[in-house]
Amino acid sequence: MTAIDTYNTNLFHIQKLNDEEELTKIKYGDSNKFLPKGLNDTKNKSYLVKSDSTATLFNKDYELVQPIGIVWSVTSQQGYRKKNGEKVNLHEQCEDFHWPARNDHAFERTHPINGKSIKMYVLADGHGGHEAPQIFLARASASCFKVMEDKNWNLSNQDHQNELKKLLTNTYIALDKQFCMEKIQEYEEYNKNGKQGKKPLDDGCTLIVNIIYDGYLINVNTGDSRTVMGAKKEKTHFLQKKTYEFSPVFSSLDQSPDHPEKAYNIVNNGGIFLSAGGIPRKRPNIQPFEKRGMVTYPELVGTRIYRPSNKRIEELGINHLLTLNMGGSMGDLVFKIEPAVISCRPDVSIIKIDSSVDNMILIASDGIWDHLNWQDPEKQNEKIMSYISKQLGDNAEVSEELLNKISSKLVMRENNLDLYESRQRYDDCTAFLVFIPAGSEKENLEASS
Repeated sequence: MTAIDTYNTNLFHIQKLNDEEELTKIKYGDSNKFLPKGLNDTKNKSYLVKSDSTATLFNKDYELVQPIGIVWSVTSQQGYRKKNGEKVNLHEQCEDFHWPARNDHAFERTHPINGKSIKMYVLADGHGGHEAPQIFLARASASCFKVMEDKNWNLSNQDHQNELKKLLTNTYIALDKQFCMEKIQEYEEYNKNGKQGKKPLDDGCTLIVNIIYDGYLINVNTGDSRTVMGAKKEKTHFLQKKTYEFSPVFSSLDQSPDHPEKAYNIVNNGGIFLSAGGIPRKRPNIQPFEKRGMVTYPELVGTRIYRPSNKRIEELGINHLLTLNMGGSMGDLVFKIEPAVISCRPDVSIIKIDSSVDNMILIASDGIWDHLNWQDPEKQNEKIMSYISKQLGDNAEVSEELLNKISSKLVMRENNLDLYESRQRYDDCTAFLVFIPAGSEKENLEASS
C-alpha cells in the first residue's frame, strides 16, 4: 500500500487507511455500481475493500475493474526472412533491447526530495550488432534516473524545463562520447597486438527514453524509434453510437536522414546521401537548422548516409564502407570520428499529460513503423492508435493481461494485414504500451504535500 497514498478521479477518491490490514476507503459517486454488498456505510457512502494490490479495484461480482495508476506491457519479436516456407532469423539474437522487462517493478522510483513517482521506459534498437544497445540501455536508465533525482523539478516552470532538456541532452552526448572512446581503445589495442583475435565491433543503436513525472511525459529520442501518445476522445459516427478512440496528441520526430537538424549536420561534415541503389542522391538546398526549424526534407526520405574515409579512420582500421539509414544514432564510431557526420544529440520534448482523460503511450522500434501499410508518419500514428483502441474495445478494464495481448498482436506482423504490408523479410521489433488512466498522475500532487 505504500505506492499510492491518495488517488483522485471524477468518480472516486481513495485514501490509504492501514498498511497492515491493506484496507482502502473508497467513496463512489454511484455506490451501488461497484462494491460488494454488506460493506455499505449509508451515512458516509464509504466502503472498505480488501485487496492484494493498490492497483486493483473489484466490482460487486468481484470482477476486476479499471486499475488504479499506470499499467504497461512490452513485447519483442526477433526479425526473420521467409525462405522455402521456413522462417530464418536475421541475426543470432534480437538486436532490440528494452528496459524494464515485463513484470519488472524497477522502472519506478520515488524522488528522494519530493516523494513524487518517477517512471521510466527505455528502448534501444541495435544495428551492426547487439553490444551497443545493451550498453546504452543500462547506462541511459541509470544516468537519466540520476538527472531526475538530483533536483526538485517543477515542470510547470519553463526555466526548469529548459534546464532539464539541457541536462538530458548533455547526458546523451556524454554517454555517446564514453562509448566511442572505449571503442577507439579497443581498436588501438587490437592493432597494437598485431590484429590478433577478434576484431572490434563497430555497432550502434537508437535510444529512446520516456519518463513520466508529475503529470508530464519527458521524451528523449535519438534515432528512428518512435513514441506516440494518444488521448482518449469521443468519436461520433453518423447514425451510429458514440465511440471513443485514442487520438495522437504527441509524437517524437524520427531522426532519419530527412530530419532538418541532422541533414544539415550530415552535409556540413562531408556526409553523402545515397539512394537505395547506392547512387549519390541529388540533395536539396539544406539550410541551417536555426533558419529552417523542424521542417523535414521529403527529398531525403529513404536515403542512406555514407561517410568517406579519412586518416584517423584508416589508422584505426574501421570499416568505412558501411552506410546508415539514420541521421542520428548512439555509437557507430565510423560516423563519429571527427568531423562527426552523424550526431547523437537527442530531441527532448516535455509534454503535459491531460489528466482529465485516459492516455495511451506506444513506444516502438522501426520494425513496427517501417512495415505499416501507410508511409506518412501522421497517418501511421493515427491508424495504429485507432487499432489499439479497437483492440481495447468498450471495456472499462485495462489490465496488464489485456495490454500483453495487444502488444503481442502489434509485433506479430506477418498475418496482421489490417496494419502491415505482406513481406518476405521482417525486422526485429519491439512495442511498449503504457496506459495512463484519467487522474492517475494526481497521486504525485498528493505525495509532495
